[in-house]
Formats: sequence, C-alpha cells, structure tokens
Amino acid sequence: MILGVGLLGAVATSPWPCRCTPEPPLRLKKPFLRGPDVKGLQEYLAGLGFSPGPCDGIYGPQTAAAVQEFQRRHGLRPDGIVHPSTWAALGQTGHRTPSVVGRLKHPRLVIDIHLRLLILLEGRRVVATFPVAVGKEGTPTPVGNYRISYIAQWGGGFGTRFLGLDVPWGIYGIHGTNKPWTIGGYESHGCIRMFNEDVERLAAMVEVGTSVHIIGDPFYGTTALGPGEQGAPVVFLQRRLRQLGFYHGRADGYYGSATEKAVMAAQKAHGLPVTGRVGWAEMAAWRLRQEY
Repeated sequence: MILGVGLLGAVATSPWPCRCTPEPPLRLKKPFLRGPDVKGLQEYLAGLGFSPGPCDGIYGPQTAAAVQEFQRRHGLRPDGIVHPSTWAALGQTGHRTPSVVGRLKHPRLVIDIHLRLLILLEGRRVVATFPVAVGKEGTPTPVGNYRISYIAQWGGGFGTRFLGLDVPWGIYGIHGTNKPWTIGGYESHGCIRMFNEDVERLAAMVEVGTSVHIIGDPFYGTTALGPGEQGAPVVFLQRRLRQLGFYHGRADGYYGSATEKAVMAAQKAHGLPVTGRVGWAEMAAWRLRQEY
C-alpha cells in the first residue's frame, strides 16, 4: 500500500501500482513448493553463507532451516516461512550503495534495456549507474521517452520506493524489489527493478518531471500486432508508417482504426497480404526490428 508520497503528483489508487505481482509466501508443506522464486531464494541464501541444500527450486526441510537461521540473525520469528517481514529483510541484505548526494538540479535518467543498466545524469555528467532488472519477453519494458509522474514510498511487493512513469497506455515505474537476486535479468512485468538501497538513493536525487529515456529494441518479445493492442511497439509502428507516408495521426501507442487503415495501405503498397495486422513480413519490409 501507499505509505507516503514525496513530491506531489498523480498517485495510483490501487494497492498494487503496476502489473508486477507481490512476493508469494514460501513455506514448508506437502507437496513441496517448487519454482523460480524458491530457486532464487536458495541461491541467494547460499551466497549469504546459509545452507539451503541443493539449489533445485524445491522448498524442502533444508531450505526451511536456512530461512529459520536467516530469521534468527535478523531478529524475526524463526518459523521458516518467507512472509512479508522476511521478504523485506531479504530485500535489504547483501548490497551496498554509495551515500546519497542530495537532490540534483537537472537530473535525467537513461535506462538501457540491453545492458540492464540505469544511468543517472546531471547535464552531461554521469552521477551514478545502477544495475536493474527489466521486463520479460512477454511483458517488455516500454522503450521511449517519459517523465517521472510521482515518487512514493511503498510497502508490500515493490520494495521501498516507487517512481511512477507517465506511460500513456499502462502503469509502469522504477521500483525496489525484495528479490535482489533478480537484478541484472529480464524478470519483471515491464517495470524497472532496483535494489532497495539503490532506489532509495535515486528517489532522493530526482524529482517529479525528471526525464526518463528507455532505450532498446521496442519490438523485443513482439511477434505480431493488431487492432486493439497498445504499447511501445505500436508507437514505433505508427512513427515508421508516418515516415513511409501512410499514417498521419499522432503516435499515441493505440492500434485503432487509423493505424489499421495505414497498415493496410502500406501492405498493399509493398505487395503484402492486406490484413490490417503486422507480422514478421511487415516488420522485415518496414525495418521495424533492429536485426532488419
């Protein structure tokens, strides 16, 4: 839930600000819990010097015992259940970040999807760089130019801070995580994840209105587009169709009737089946993908 807001701005009314899911409780039960969350937890605990047993993604007795030992060392009830307070402790463990330098006068952010890196600049000067996790193939991070619309303190499944972005077709943000082992990967539902310590430092140096440039392949994870869809790939499709002279509307990220008509006109002009939908043939003909 929202704990507080720093710098006034529009704040999501939902207890979950984006499509990212909160951390599930993990416990010893029959049949044993299995999955990537368990495997990531095991690998992280092993890296901290605990003994969760084989890092096989199965929440067995050894993993539960390692969780209990972790809880004892952090003043938590040693019940072997990874509940919200244990997730929060995991999110604050094992990473050091430089001290906060204070609010910057003219900050801007560049997020490189390929490198999984967030770069904080003041003018042309690089102030800091942070490793991040970005969207998975099926739920990519939206490439494009945005601004921070609000800065909030969050509890629950999003670490300690949430910096909302003014993406017009959905709720996306830069936020912390209680799964530090995911940083550096393609893990999220489109948001940008940071270590909690890093996002706290970042939130103290930027402000509402700070520009955010997300660079990368806007069609990563996209194999087709059609009417009713929305997102960064549609924006770039509209811009490309405008360059080719087939689209004259605003690149708003919504695949409506005007975009569909432009696609059909472009398909006819390029000798492609006139379907109103975009697939691999259109991406190649109109050079929408970076490999083309």
